[in-house]
Amino acid sequence: MWPIAPASTVFPRPITSLRWLRSTRSRARRASSTRPLRRRPEDNIRYAAGRPLATIPCTLSSEVNGMRCYESEAGGRVLVIRLNRGDLLRESIERAIAEHGIADGCLVSGYGTLDNCTLHMINTYDEFPACEDFIRWENHPLELVSMTGVIADGVPHIHAVVSDKGHATGGHLEPGCTVAYLAEAVIYEHKNMELIRKPTDWGPLALEEKREAAET
Repeated sequence: MWPIAPASTVFPRPITSLRWLRSTRSRARRASSTRPLRRRPEDNIRYAAGRPLATIPCTLSSEVNGMRCYESEAGGRVLVIRLNRGDLLRESIERAIAEHGIADGCLVSGYGTLDNCTLHMINTYDEFPACEDFIRWENHPLELVSMTGVIADGVPHIHAVVSDKGHATGGHLEPGCTVAYLAEAVIYEHKNMELIRKPTDWGPLALEEKREAAET
């Protein structure tokens, strides 16, 4: 068992001291009152009759050693998706994106259960350089532990982690995955990002701004 530190090493004074508790709460209140308020993305949009009048465009905030970071403070809508038994996972998310006109955004959360699933990944254990691999489960109960992704130009790129007894596997979510009992997902829209995926010299499609891609 781990040794338990005596109370004197945890609290500078006995916790039963009301004076010490009051002084601690007072310091906490003073500290919280002096913290700067964080500006929310929606604070940067002027509204009239519930519609934005002016928005802040997406900007390339940094580019270091090939990394590119795009920034926008415009904010956007939030979609909460519920899927029932037998629903197609990826296809349903793509349909929701199309029906609500989400051009750019991110899949911030996803979970549930599956009975058919296909994941696409690089072979990480047999050879190098890595090659592409596909793993498929048919009529096999799986827990959808996590699902995230980026939406660019209306097209989602989704990765997922699934698990069964004692094993977890992650990769790119392929079509044809079906919900066993229930699945839920949350999408956050990014206004004015205007991103697109463009082929690269090293293989995969990479995110770029539309205007940036048009210039190259």
